[in-house]
Amino acid sequence: MAKNIFEEASGTIRSEASHIINQSGGRMIQHGEQGIGYYGEKDRQPPTDIRITKVEGPFITHEKLVDEIEVSKSYIFKATPTRTPNIAEVAMLKWAIKFDNNRKQIIGGIAFSNQLEDGKITIAFKIHQDFEKATIYAFYQKPTDDVSVNLKLRGNYCYEIPPEYPVKFGSCNYYKWRFENFLARHKHCSHLPPKYYFGPMKTNSEVPYFGEDIDAVTNWWSSSINTDPLKPPYPQYNKGTPLVRESYGYKYCVVFTNNLMPRLSKEGQDWLKRARRNLQDYMDMGITNKKFKSKYNLGFNEKVEVRTLKDVELDENWFQEFAFATHPDAYLNAGLLYISIEDKIEVSLTPDFKEWASLATWEQAMYVAKEQLIKWKNDTSGYATENYNKAKKYFEKKQRELEKETAILQEETEKLLKEVESWF
Repeated sequence: MAKNIFEEASGTIRSEASHIINQSGGRMIQHGEQGIGYYGEKDRQPPTDIRITKVEGPFITHEKLVDEIEVSKSYIFKATPTRTPNIAEVAMLKWAIKFDNNRKQIIGGIAFSNQLEDGKITIAFKIHQDFEKATIYAFYQKPTDDVSVNLKLRGNYCYEIPPEYPVKFGSCNYYKWRFENFLARHKHCSHLPPKYYFGPMKTNSEVPYFGEDIDAVTNWWSSSINTDPLKPPYPQYNKGTPLVRESYGYKYCVVFTNNLMPRLSKEGQDWLKRARRNLQDYMDMGITNKKFKSKYNLGFNEKVEVRTLKDVELDENWFQEFAFATHPDAYLNAGLLYISIEDKIEVSLTPDFKEWASLATWEQAMYVAKEQLIKWKNDTSGYATENYNKAKKYFEKKQRELEKETAILQEETEKLLKEVESWF
C-alpha cells in the first residue's frame, strides 16, 4: 500500500505476488489501447480462501461469557477460522451487526483491533444503541446467519455517569436536556430524574389540567406559570409525563427570562444573564465533576465532605439540597449586590410563595440577604440606611407571612433582623 504509485513502460509491466491489494481513497483509473486483462479474463478470485465457522460472545473477559449486555460497555467476541490466518488475513476479517429486524451493517473502523489468540480472531468493541434483539457477524465474504451470535440487552441497569452539557450555559433548555439525558441513561432501570430539572414524573399517560386553583388568583405570578411553555399538556416520555410547572430549574429559568427580565434595568438584565449561566455551570460542576464548594453555605460544604456528590441525581432530597446550595454563589458571583434596590425587589418577589415556605429556599435567600446587608453596613452614606429600611420592611412582611408555616423560619428571620439592627 502506498500513497502514490507511478509506473511507465514501453512494453509489459509484470507484477507477481501471492496477494496484491489495490486500494484508493478516490478514483483508480487504468487504461490500455488494446484493453486491460486480468488472469486471462478469468473470474475474479477472492483475496483469501479462509472462512469463519463460528462466532462466540459476548465475553466480559476472555474466559467469562455473559448472557446479557449493557449499552456502551465493551465486550469481547471471538471468530473461529477454517485455518490459522496470516497477519493480513487477521486484519481482513470484518464484523457486522443487525439491530432488531433491520439490515446488516458493517461495523467500521474496528478491523485494526483484530487479534489472533489461540487460533481464534478476537476483538473487543462497544454497542452504543438500544435494541430489542441484535446479532453479531464475523466474515470475509458476506455475513450469514449460520455464522453469528445473538445478543440480549440487560433489562435492569443504568449509566450513572452524566456527560457534560454540550453547548454554552444560559439557555432554559439546559434543564430539559438534563432531564432527557437522565432518562436516556436510565432507560432500563426504575430511576426517575430529579424533579428540580423538569418537574416530578407522573406515570399516567394523560396529565389533566390542574391549574384552576392558581387561575383563580390574579397576580402576575399565576398568569406567568399558566402560559406556554409551563402550561399543560406536557411532553410524554417512556417513563411517564413530567409536571413541568412543578419543576424548579426549568420553571424559574422560564419565569425569570420571560417575566422578570423585561421589568429589570439594563444592569439588572445583565446580572440575570450572568446568574442564569452561573446556576447551570455550578450545577454541572457537581453533576459531572462531583465537586462543588459554596463560598457562602458552609453548612453544605461540611455535608458534602461526608456524603459526596457521587450519584447525587439518584437521591431526590440530596440533589435538591445541592442545587439550592449553588443559588447564593450564582446570584452573588453574578453581581447581585451591585444592582439597584428596585431590581433587587423585583428579583425577591419572583419566587412562588409556596417555594418560600420551604426551609431550603428560605435558607438560600438568607445567605444572599446577609451578604447584601453586610455591604450596606459598610456603606457610610445615608443611602445604606434607606436601603436597609426597605429591606427590613420586606423581611418583616415575609416573617408575618411565614409565621403560620413554620416556627423554624420565624426564628431564623428574627435572628437575622436582630443581628442587622445591631449594626445601625
